[in-house]
Order: sequence, then C-alpha cells, then structure tokens
Amino acid sequence: MKRFDLRYEALIGMLATGVLLGLGATGCWELEEETAVEGNYTLTYDDVIRVYVNDSLVVELDGANGGTIPLTDEIEIEYDELCSGEDAICPSEAYWDEVAIYQPLGVDNALLNAVNIGSIGEEGVRLAGLLGNDATFDLLLGLSASANEQCLAIGISLAEGQFVKSAGANRNAFYDGVEDGTISLTYGAGCEITPGVTLSAGLRFETDFYGDRTGDLDVGDVEVDPAIDENGDPIDEDPLVD
Repeated sequence: MKRFDLRYEALIGMLATGVLLGLGATGCWELEEETAVEGNYTLTYDDVIRVYVNDSLVVELDGANGGTIPLTDEIEIEYDELCSGEDAICPSEAYWDEVAIYQPLGVDNALLNAVNIGSIGEEGVRLAGLLGNDATFDLLLGLSASANEQCLAIGISLAEGQFVKSAGANRNAFYDGVEDGTISLTYGAGCEITPGVTLSAGLRFETDFYGDRTGDLDVGDVEVDPAIDENGDPIDEDPLVD
C-alpha cells in the first residue's frame, strides 16, 4: 500500500531488505536493555540545507531563499528549479511536523514505527526503522517524488538521529527528545535532476532537525496504517489499529 502527499512518497509494505542493509541493519534484534522511546513528538527543522556532490560539501543554502548549486565547474542549477513544481521535493518543507513513535514489539526490541499525526502529509502513514543500543535510530523515509520517473528509483530519503533524556531523568524514564537529527535525500549519477541536466555524480541534500516529546503515545482520531516490521511486512497484533 502506498500513500502520497504533494512532494513525498512514503513506502508502506515494501521497505527493501537491501536498503535496510545500507542502514547497517540485517533484521530486528533484542536491545541490551529496555529503551522506552514511545510517545508523541513535535519536529523542528533547520532552515539550512547542505548540498553535497560526491560526498563533498559544495554549498549551504537557506531553504526559504534558495540559491545556486554548482554541479560541475561548467554546470550550475538554481535550487528553486528543483522546488518549483508540485512533484519536486524540498527537504526543509516536505517532512512531518508531528509524529507518534511506536515500538510494536516492545521496548526491548529494536523495531520502531513512526506514524504521521501532524499537519504535513497524509495522516496515519507509518514508516519503519531500527533503534540502536545507544538510542540512535534510522528510518527509511521513502522514495523522492521527483518529476522524473528515473529519479524515483534512485532518490532515497533517510532520517537518523538519537533519542535523549533530560538531565537528571531517572534510568527508567521515557526518552523525551531527539537530538542530532539529519534528513538526507540522495540522487545517484544518471538521474535527470531537472530537464536538460543529467547528473554525472551523486547529489545529496541534508537538513537537520530536533524533536521534543509532547506526551504519551496517542494517535487520537487518526486512521493509522497497520504496524510493519523492518522489512515492511505487517505485524498481526497492533493495539494502534482496531
């Protein structure tokens, strides 16, 4: 099942094992100790967008005002060209502003689900990710909704970060925030990133975010997609879904 918003294609039920291997994960596992990160979180994004060509930083842009991206010594493109149409994606604009973080297999397992309960995108979409023993996490956000079909198979969007506790919180307290969050959108060489401009190198956009836990897990009246494991397969028992 797929859900769409204007600038974003979320993967539901088809997270590829090969992509998760790229995250350094080979499957769910039990954590060394219980790590309770469930709850509702608000997300705040940085206005700065870093642009990399072949993993080299070439420019930092203000997402609100755009700017010029040097692809090669001879070729430049305007950031607004990538964000001017309904099918373009702008990392600082496209992502959810409020999520419910859910641990379908319990707080002693690495599996995470994130459910969209905010004002950006379609409510109820669920994404899968994995939690590390140090409370870091990786989420596969989906394929980019590029104007070019070739890019749909090449552009991969990921989120990573770390759950944190407030100073002085006891050992069993819920984690109450996210720090060092980064969303990245990567296109491979060969993608026609905009009409007439085909990438000869990898192109990656990054923007930073942080999160604040606003309360216990509560999806309200949102119709939520069924829980999924790290391979995108449905989980039979899910209290979030009637």
